[in-house]
Amino acid sequence: MTEFTRSWHKLAIACLGVSLGSNAIYYFTQGVFMRPLQAEFGWTRGEVSIGPTVFGLAFTFGSPLCGLAVDKFGFRTVTAFSIMLLSACFWGLSQMQGSLSSFALLAILIATAAAGTTIPYIRLVSGWFTKARGLAIGLTMVGAGVAAAVVPPFAADYIHQHGWRDTYRLFALVALLPLPFVLIFGRERRAGSLSGSDEPLAGGMSISEVVRTRQFWVLGLTFIFAGAAITGLIPHLAPMLQDAGAGPTRVGAVMGVMGLAVIAGRILTGFALDRVFAPYIAATILALSALGCCGLAVFGQGFDVVGAALIGLSMGAETDLLAYMSARYFGMRSFGAVFGLQYGLFGLGAAIGPLVAGLLYNHYGDYDIALFAASFTLIIGIPLLLSIGRYPDDSSQPERSPQVLSDLPAG
Repeated sequence: MTEFTRSWHKLAIACLGVSLGSNAIYYFTQGVFMRPLQAEFGWTRGEVSIGPTVFGLAFTFGSPLCGLAVDKFGFRTVTAFSIMLLSACFWGLSQMQGSLSSFALLAILIATAAAGTTIPYIRLVSGWFTKARGLAIGLTMVGAGVAAAVVPPFAADYIHQHGWRDTYRLFALVALLPLPFVLIFGRERRAGSLSGSDEPLAGGMSISEVVRTRQFWVLGLTFIFAGAAITGLIPHLAPMLQDAGAGPTRVGAVMGVMGLAVIAGRILTGFALDRVFAPYIAATILALSALGCCGLAVFGQGFDVVGAALIGLSMGAETDLLAYMSARYFGMRSFGAVFGLQYGLFGLGAAIGPLVAGLLYNHYGDYDIALFAASFTLIIGIPLLLSIGRYPDDSSQPERSPQVLSDLPAG
């Protein structure tokens, strides 16, 4: 029996949950809410950017805590709590009266829910899939790509027809849909038996060993850069196109192309990860993303479809690469905590990016400098990734620990 035949329902739950989680619904739609919130409350572009910036900062600190929690309390408990919190936060956004502090507080709570509607699903799938882990993670994250393709244009139209408050209320209801499936079918795989036992999967390194490895910090630094450059631009892409003269139909179409590219990036990256050395894939993705940013700065609206596709491709690869490399280099023993820390570092970059892009826009009146800076930041990450070293030798022990920093020779 293949892993997909045995565990397809776990993969389906994870894909549904990610597609309706806060990273998918909240973050990808921030651009279409920017102008309505500015019109409603008189906020500047930089002030509206506080939401995704605070979200990213809170996500940085919340992800490691979520990873530790899911390792300790299990998938169902953490995920169910996060789903209910996300729904309550969307309802809170619909009730805003113009307070930036309330806007920031809700973004912090949504960031807490974001970690809990992403990390546990990746851990669930990583436990049930071994030989096809890369593809399974990629297919899981296809949910976010579907959301990126469908939700922003839908939200833009729904805001136009019904207003931004009703749109957030609708999001509050939609966010609850995965809850019954999580509670009924969300059993995690245990070691020693496919049918389950009392012993959790434990191969690999402890979290204290992981943070002493060079590989951990190389990954973290690279994805801080990637988060700032790519994820930081996502909330500004729609207003960037609008500033260039694109109408609602064009903006929706370009955002849809980006979403389709995210889907393609998930599947292609997941398929390749089971066959090609992951740092090579990551370096290629960073180079393509840098090209997309440069093209948007130089050619503007004439490059919007290609640029959005290249950026979407990277968005479709980043989480998959982080999850896969966390499992390959450090094992499953402390996967929740390890991936939570790495995802949090990625979130730190994502927190910095929107604010910097907004401030650069306020200063220069366009996004050209922000786009060139993003491209340069992505290029820096390429040699870092290529220096990470090979996977641990798994000929006798599949999840043998990488060399820790204290074991490296002096000099």
